[in-house]
Amino acid sequence: MAQIIAGDLLATASESFELSSAGTFGFDGLPADEKAVMALRQWSLDLSAHRCQPVTAQYLRDHDFLVVMDPSHIHAIQAVTHDCLEKVVRLWEHTDTPGRADEVFDPIGLDTGGFIECRDLIHECLQNWLPKIIGA
Repeated sequence: MAQIIAGDLLATASESFELSSAGTFGFDGLPADEKAVMALRQWSLDLSAHRCQPVTAQYLRDHDFLVVMDPSHIHAIQAVTHDCLEKVVRLWEHTDTPGRADEVFDPIGLDTGGFIECRDLIHECLQNWLPKIIGA
C-alpha cells in the first residue's frame, strides 16, 4: 500500500520519483491482499497489478531510501547486507504525534477495517516524511 500511496502523494511533485516495493518474507509474485486492494480502491487508487518481490542485496543497493514499516524489516535488511542501513527510513517515526507508534503494523490476518487503519497510518506518515525528501 505504501508504494501506491506515496506515488499518489508525489503525483504533483515537480521532480519524478521511481517507487517500488519489496517484501521481507520472500513471497515472490503473489498479488496484494484483496483487503488492501479494497482499502486503496476507496481512495480511487489501484493496487490490483501489484506483485510481491523479495528483498535482495541488489534491490537494496539500487534504491536511495528503504522505507520500513517495523523493526523486523531492519533486521531483514541486515540479514541481506549491512551496506545499506544508512538508507533506512523508519516510517512509524513520522506520525503526526512523534512517539505515537512503534511500527506501522502489518494488517495481514485482520479484517478490512484493519487494512483501512493501516492505510491511514501509512498515509499520515508519508505525508509527513515525503516533503523532507522533495528537493533533497
